[in-house]
Amino acid sequence: MAAEGPTVPLSLANQIQQCIDDNKFDELSECLQDAFTHPDNTQHIAVQCHKIVGFACRHGNWELLDLLMRLGLDISVCSGSWMTPAQTVCELGHMEVLEFLYKRGIPISVDNILPWHEESPFYLACRNGHRHIIDFLIDKYPNMVKQPDVRSCLLYAACLGGNIDVVRKFLTPDLDINHSVQLVRTFQNSESLTPLYAACAGGHQHLIDFLLDNFGPELEFREAVCKQFPDMIGLYVAEFFKRDHTENEEDLFHLVNGNLRKKNLFYLHVDWLLPYTVTLIDLDISENSLTQLPASLPWKFQNLKTLNVSKNNIRRLHPPEAEDEDLCLSLEEVNLSHNALEEVCHELFRLTTLKIINLAYNKLKHLTKSIHQQGELQRDSETIKLRSLSETVKWCCSGLKRLDVSNNNLECLPLDLKECTGLSYLYVQNNCLTAFPQAWKCPMKTLDVSSNQLERFPTNIDVFWSASLQVLNISNNKLDSLDEGIVKLGVLTDLNASNNTIERLPSATIWKCGHLHCLNLKHNQLGIRITSPNRNRLFAVLKRTSRTNSESENAPEFPESLSVCLKELRLADNNLDCFPPSIFKLGSLEILDLSDNPLIRILPRELGLLKNLSLLKMKNVRPTVPDNLSSLFTEEGTDTRKLVAALLDKLRGSRPCHIVKAVLLGKKDKGKTTLMNKLAHKDGVVREHVRSVVREEITLSYKRPEIKLHVWDVPGDEVFTLVHHSLFTRHSLYILVWDFWSIAEEADKIRTWINNIKVSSEHFKIVLVGTFTDRFPPSELDKALESVQATLSLKLEHTGVVPVLCPVSCIKNEGLSVLKEQLYKVCASMVQPGRSKEPLVGRMIPGCYYKASEELRTEQLIRARSRKPLCISQSEFMRILTNMNAADLDLASQQEIKALTKFLVITGHLLHFPDHLGALDSLYFLDPGWLCDVLLHLLTSSDGKKLLRHGQGKIRRIDVEEIYTKAKDKFPIEFLNQYLELLERFELAAAISHSKKLFVPSELPKDPPLVESKDEVVSSNVIRRLYCMAECPSGFWTRLLTRMMTRVEQFSKSEWMFTPVMSGSVRIASTHRHGSLNKPKREMS
Repeated sequence: MAAEGPTVPLSLANQIQQCIDDNKFDELSECLQDAFTHPDNTQHIAVQCHKIVGFACRHGNWELLDLLMRLGLDISVCSGSWMTPAQTVCELGHMEVLEFLYKRGIPISVDNILPWHEESPFYLACRNGHRHIIDFLIDKYPNMVKQPDVRSCLLYAACLGGNIDVVRKFLTPDLDINHSVQLVRTFQNSESLTPLYAACAGGHQHLIDFLLDNFGPELEFREAVCKQFPDMIGLYVAEFFKRDHTENEEDLFHLVNGNLRKKNLFYLHVDWLLPYTVTLIDLDISENSLTQLPASLPWKFQNLKTLNVSKNNIRRLHPPEAEDEDLCLSLEEVNLSHNALEEVCHELFRLTTLKIINLAYNKLKHLTKSIHQQGELQRDSETIKLRSLSETVKWCCSGLKRLDVSNNNLECLPLDLKECTGLSYLYVQNNCLTAFPQAWKCPMKTLDVSSNQLERFPTNIDVFWSASLQVLNISNNKLDSLDEGIVKLGVLTDLNASNNTIERLPSATIWKCGHLHCLNLKHNQLGIRITSPNRNRLFAVLKRTSRTNSESENAPEFPESLSVCLKELRLADNNLDCFPPSIFKLGSLEILDLSDNPLIRILPRELGLLKNLSLLKMKNVRPTVPDNLSSLFTEEGTDTRKLVAALLDKLRGSRPCHIVKAVLLGKKDKGKTTLMNKLAHKDGVVREHVRSVVREEITLSYKRPEIKLHVWDVPGDEVFTLVHHSLFTRHSLYILVWDFWSIAEEADKIRTWINNIKVSSEHFKIVLVGTFTDRFPPSELDKALESVQATLSLKLEHTGVVPVLCPVSCIKNEGLSVLKEQLYKVCASMVQPGRSKEPLVGRMIPGCYYKASEELRTEQLIRARSRKPLCISQSEFMRILTNMNAADLDLASQQEIKALTKFLVITGHLLHFPDHLGALDSLYFLDPGWLCDVLLHLLTSSDGKKLLRHGQGKIRRIDVEEIYTKAKDKFPIEFLNQYLELLERFELAAAISHSKKLFVPSELPKDPPLVESKDEVVSSNVIRRLYCMAECPSGFWTRLLTRMMTRVEQFSKSEWMFTPVMSGSVRIASTHRHGSLNKPKREMS
């Protein structure tokens, strides 16, 4: 046999092989060292060099490699493998050998092997998790892993290996953890090669947990991962199925809620749901990237109530596998919105338990398809049989309450929709509907068919939905009229018919929308008709015959019934050439939009009738506005309230009011009447002594405009202090007159007067006038004034009201001009209640109010001359108003009557108390003095004094009636009940519960009752309670004494008990009591 090459001596070859097989490093090292003494063996060792190199690299023995190199042998290849020494040591992680190779210049990388190749040293080190090897390679060859795609491949290899330290090496802040490997040798399944896929492929659950901990919200579970590794991903998914906390403890098994929302799932594996087939009641898999659902979902989940699959990419909802089996018997809500559904199986609408279906934002052309439509390519006989059965099956979802199929491509709605007899909310907006089915029997509340192609609307909508439909949206269609059935919907609150071609509205006489709050008719063709669509509206108005009236014949007419309910009306972008006259009757209107109606040229004064209007939008409209109102008119309606008020003032002939009611108070003989004569410039007038309120007018001319005070001079007699509070009204000026020399000493008494005013009135001002300053030497007056002012500030600090102090001398006429100036300033500082804080003086008042005040003044004078009672009933009050000139009368509502009455009371023209109890609101007092006479008659009449003195402050109700009956010439007997009610209202008399007696607090005995029995003193207990109050509320003592007397009267009965009247109170009722030692039965509420 011919020799093919040099032959290694059999003994040496066997010896080397034996050492390699037995892993004998020392003996193999000796064989190599022998070559130094026997050079002939070197050639034979070279033949076995590749085996020795492989052996050394696999076991990390760099000494053997060093001996081979010293013998001059090539160690760049290993035996029996395509791998280089560097590949071997990188795969096995022998760092010392790698460093040796690098130092000796042995190539680490090969020209035809790139770092991302599976056989590259980089890849092998990453795949096998050798962090120190990777650090060495990157340090020596940084440019080889500079590219992100290369690092992404190495990250994939690290995930395959499962070493977390190596994985961290390639994680950077800008890394997309879901980015698949881009550098591949084959494109098969390349899109699925992500770090998560590698971790699953390597079976590294700990690495999966690491990725979830660091990239949980961002980590995507691609379809390949979910399909190939369902068990590993299932461990993560199972964490989101949790026990339902609302379950009944008596249930046989624990119910479960599944919340997989926003988990970046691209596939839902059926194995994940199998453990919960019976227990799952709520499943939320919304906002993922699912393209399909398991065939068993939702059909085989018998207790599933809610299924949310919204915001995915689902293309089809699979029908159940068997038609005859019971389908999800508990399902109530299904949300498939924001997907890519092109069809929905009809079985979904056969679930009788369904209440809510949401199919919005899909690609549906038909709501359901028959078997013929679903499988028209199938031709087998079994399919044909099922097809014929399906086409006869109808919907069975009578319990469905909400159906949302908006934002699809629906061309029609199925007739089976009428099977939904429980439907309350239907949303079909943004589709391609050309017709809407006739109404059917169901409690429809909200219907939205906007943004379709409807040219007509059902005519029977009011037949079935008149008592239920509240919100109707038919905007963005092709309707040319508003159907009569729509305006007959009795409970409709919101109607949107904008963006149509509506030219006319139904007759105002047939409207029945008594609860309509919002009516949107913008972007239509209401108003004048423009025959040519190309003709400009402004040109069209020039062709019309000029009108002298602003009311157009073509203006839409709104029913007056909307005046109490309609709050928002939008008529923007129509053909209106004026404000529709019927708008001015809509008193509840708050928002009115007439933008883009350039033919409107006049801003009518009648707009002021819309008192509640807060926003008037007139963008691109230029009406004629009076100069004094031009600053209030804006396109966006920012000053609508002020504009409406100004227009109303013009309409009603309003003018500023500079009248203030003033009440002059003070003790008798303090110069009060003299002061009023001085202010009224009636020094020479000798006034008869009257025991009643005197009215006078005082003009303050400190500045322009002048302010007129309607002054009521209240007598200073002690008895009149009992009725002061009956004359106190809001927005009044109180002038308290006190002798200047005693103000400091009697500051506490002044505080009492101020407190009485404070508890009986509001929004008031007080001026304190100090009289008789002529008693002070002129040199001491300034010093005394400072001292008095300081005392008042200290004493009255807690009242919150420190009046302006004005010292005067009526004898020397000193300080009167300063007093008038202060009165003017105080009146000018009074403001109306509310946020605006507008001045009280100068407010605009309708002209008819002034006319009414004049008529009432005339009526008062007539009655005074004829000695008739200065009090009129409500019917007489209305008669006076009705007899006014029709041009002056614009009091069309009860609210206006109330506003007029309020004005008359505030300005001091009359007194009126809006108390329904006792019919007090039916009386109007033309003279405050007459009211005081009514109230004091019981105390000042001889009969009253006698009975009260005899009864020690108590009097029978029948006796009071007799006292007033005797004075029927002065006090009309038909108002007898009102007199008694006035006595109680102003606390001059108080009725004792369950008694026919009244007691008068001011006439009660001043001394305590005498104790007649010593035993009563011994056996009685006295309880005293001390209450510290800053002020005594109005009516406090009257109510307290009334209750005490009631209790005493009822405790004195032989039978009594405690029974509850209301929470926290006790009432006494009858029960039998045996002897004085038995305790009463107590029943506390």
